[in-house]
Amino acid sequence: MLIIFSLLTTVIAITVPTPDLSLKGILLSKTAGQTSWWLKRTIYAFVSLDYSKEDFGFIIDNLSDLILINPDAKGTEVMGGLHFFLSLIQPLYLLTITVTAFYLIFISGSPSGRAKAKSLMGSLILGMIIISLSPVLLSALANFSAITTKAIMGQADVSVVTDNLQNVFGAPENMPDYMASHTCTLCLMHWMATFTEIELGYYTFLPFMIMIWGLGVYFFLRFAMITLWMMIFPLSMLLYSFETTKAVGRNMLEQTIMWIFLQIFNAVVIIAITLCIIQSQPGIMTVPGVPAWMGELLAIGIVGTAAGAINIPFIGGLAVSPVVAARLSSPLIEFIPFVGCFAMLLAPLFIMRLFKGFLP
Repeated sequence: MLIIFSLLTTVIAITVPTPDLSLKGILLSKTAGQTSWWLKRTIYAFVSLDYSKEDFGFIIDNLSDLILINPDAKGTEVMGGLHFFLSLIQPLYLLTITVTAFYLIFISGSPSGRAKAKSLMGSLILGMIIISLSPVLLSALANFSAITTKAIMGQADVSVVTDNLQNVFGAPENMPDYMASHTCTLCLMHWMATFTEIELGYYTFLPFMIMIWGLGVYFFLRFAMITLWMMIFPLSMLLYSFETTKAVGRNMLEQTIMWIFLQIFNAVVIIAITLCIIQSQPGIMTVPGVPAWMGELLAIGIVGTAAGAINIPFIGGLAVSPVVAARLSSPLIEFIPFVGCFAMLLAPLFIMRLFKGFLP
């Protein structure tokens, strides 16, 4: 046992390097650890902000157009799928109408059966007319929704909302001054949380992803859903014509109408946010940051050191630029545009809940 213990001690002494206990070795080890600590958090803070704000400039520049956009019901994209379903469903309508008429003329059924056949005949004829005019009807619905939305949005300046969104989420990523896009109040919260504990940076990263990417996905989803429901509109009308499938067809038609007119609700939300911002007093419904007097001192740079006064302010030993110091002294989060964007993202849920089952 003594021999084995001696061999193990020798092997460990050879394979495990002896730590450098000199002053130079201790400083180098601490410097490498601190450098790795700062580098990891700095890279994460920059990369996460850039990734989450990738298309923020596009949304800010085109917010009104994104709300107003609708697929062209008479365009090639929609008409291709619409003609496909029309070519399948129109013969089915003609066949069903013929069979129902044959039953009414040549077969003397019960009074209740003939009453149901007459009701079905009326529904089939009306459905046949509607699907034959579906391109015109869908185009009229989309144009009416767009005109109404444009009229509502013309009641106030929508740029008020975009300016406040930039105050909350920072300027777009394509600004000439790169640091200007990283000095928003929410960006500073992300930086401070990341350097406090990197896991906290994941939670301050979520608002950027939900709001910025969420808005982009929302506008894309609405456009895609309208295009889909327009193409299968004849199928929805066919299912709505029969009593056994009426519930499914009614749900599909309600979805078509709700997704088209959803932009009107979006316009109302935007105008409501704009009016709230215009009429509210500065600083209302905000979480304050550093007190104003401290921000002014930081911005001026009145900080003393052992060597004398310098012009770079420090917070907790970290250099802070006057731009960041001034931003810290301003209100930290403005809730009105922040909550307004959430209302726009949740708009489909409200609309589907409120207007479910409005068709007979």
